Amino acid sequence: MFDADLILEALLNRRLLEGEVQSVLDRASPDQQGIEMHVTDLGLQKIQLLASRLQDRQVADTVIEWIGDRVQTFAVERSMLQAACLSPLKDFESAIELASANFLHLDAIVTHKPDDFTIDQSYFPVWSVEKLRERLALESLLSPQTYNFLIRDLLRLQCTKNPDNEAICQQIEILDEVEIIEFLSQAIKVELNVLFAPNRAQVDQLGIQRSIDLGISQFVAGDLSQALESFKFAAQTDPFNCRYLLGIARTNKQIGKYVESFLLAIAALSNAREAVEKSLAYSLVAGIYYELFLHTQEVDYGEEAVNFYTKAKAESPLDILPVWNTISTCIAIFKLAHFPTPKQRENYLDQAKNYLPVLKFVAHQSNSNWLRYKPKIIQDATSILSDLPTLYQELIQEMQTWN
Repeated sequence: MFDADLILEALLNRRLLEGEVQSVLDRASPDQQGIEMHVTDLGLQKIQLLASRLQDRQVADTVIEWIGDRVQTFAVERSMLQAACLSPLKDFESAIELASANFLHLDAIVTHKPDDFTIDQSYFPVWSVEKLRERLALESLLSPQTYNFLIRDLLRLQCTKNPDNEAICQQIEILDEVEIIEFLSQAIKVELNVLFAPNRAQVDQLGIQRSIDLGISQFVAGDLSQALESFKFAAQTDPFNCRYLLGIARTNKQIGKYVESFLLAIAALSNAREAVEKSLAYSLVAGIYYELFLHTQEVDYGEEAVNFYTKAKAESPLDILPVWNTISTCIAIFKLAHFPTPKQRENYLDQAKNYLPVLKFVAHQSNSNWLRYKPKIIQDATSILSDLPTLYQELIQEMQTWN
C-alpha cells in the first residue's frame, strides 16, 4: 500500500515524482518484474485535486496517468470505512489506508510518516521508501530461481563425490522446479518479514546466516550429519529455515530418521508472531510426512501427514494454504485406505468422502495454470476416482465377514 501523502510529498518537493519515490514506482511498472503497488481511490482523488491546483489541469491529468500506469487503484468500500472509524489511529486517512491494506491482505504500507500508522495493539508492517528499496535489493539476491540453482548445484556436487549414491543422482532428475519456486517464494517473503521486523536483533540474523553457511559447506563436503546439526540450529531459531533440513532429507534414502529435524522446527513455533506462520510451518511438515509416506508406504507417515495438515488448517485464519497441500492430503487419505485393518479402512474411506469434491475438481483441471506443471497430482486424483468403486466394493465384502 502506497501512502497517498508520500506521493503528494514527492510531487510538492521534487516535481513529477523525481528521486526515490519515482525509482520505486518504476519497479512497479507493468513491464517490470517487481512489486505490486496499491493506492486508494480517495488518495488518488486527493493527489489529482492538489496537483490541479498547483499546476494546470493538463499537467495534473498527466501526473495521474503516470501514477495509474504504475500503481493499482481500488475503491474504498463501506466495510473499510467502518473499520477505519473503529481504528485507534488518530489520523483518519491513515486509518482508511490501514484498514484497506488489511482487507486486501497486502504485505506492508509504504510511507514517510510511520508514526501515523502505529498501533500498540496490533502489528502491520510499515516501511519507509528506503526500507522498501533495501527489500527489493535483497529480493533480487534471494530469488527462488537462485535457491533452486543452488540446490541443484549442491546435488550435482554430491553426485560427483558419491557416484554410487543412487538417491542423490536420482534427486537431480525428480526435483520439481515449479513447486520449489512456488514454495521458496513464500519462504523468502516470510524471511524478509522476519529480517525487517521491528526490534529484531541483528546478531540473531548473523548467527542464523553463519549456521546456514556452515551447513551448506558441510553439505557440499558430504558430511550430512554435521550439516544436519547446523541446519537444526537455523530451523530452531527461525522455523522456516527447515527448508534446508528438507534438502538434507531428500538426499538420503534413510529419510525416515530425519523426521525429528522437522519436529524440532515445530517445537520452535512457540515464538511465532502470527497464526499464519504456524500454519505454513505445519503445512510444510505435512508435506514432509506425505513424501515419507509415498517413499516408504508406512501407514504412520500417512497418518501424520493428515494430522499435521489438520493442524495447519486449524491455525490458518484464512484459506491461504497452497492448493496442492490440500490435494496431497486427500490423496494420502485415499492411499491409506489400501493398508490397515478393515475397521481402519472404513474410517479412512469415511474421511475420504469429504475430499471427493476436491478430487473431482482436480481430475478435470489438467489445463489450469496452477496444475499444468503437476501431472502426477492429476494422475493420482483421476486414478483414485476410478478406483473408488472397487475400494468400496472390497470394503463391503470384508464387512460381511465381521462379527
